[in-house]
Formats: sequence, structure tokens, C-alpha cells
Amino acid sequence: MDLADDFTTVAWRKLLQNAVAGLMVLTGRRAGMFARGDINDIALAYLRECLLVARAEAQG
Repeated sequence: MDLADDFTTVAWRKLLQNAVAGLMVLTGRRAGMFARGDINDIALAYLRECLLVARAEAQG
């Protein structure tokens, strides 16, 4: 078992990975869908928004 020195960062990283993977689940497609420019743009915007929330939470 590996223990993280910074659990919050690890937890947010996993959450962001799951968030973008959820787009594949919602569409029923595989990771290749991100090769499309429009889908990639949506995914990146989604991740940026999630990252803003993570940073805001870190500041309390």
C-alpha cells in the first residue's frame, strides 16, 4: 500500500481523471473520441473548470 503525502492532490487528480472518463461513459465511446477537435475542446474546458474548483477548495 502506498500512502500519499498529499492526499488532497491525489484525490483531486483521481477525480479529474474520472470526470473526463465520465464523458466516455455518457457517450458510449472510447478514448479515441478525444481525437476530434470539438470533443477535445469540450473535455479540456471541463477539466479547466474542475481545476478551478480544486484550486478554490485548496484556498479554503
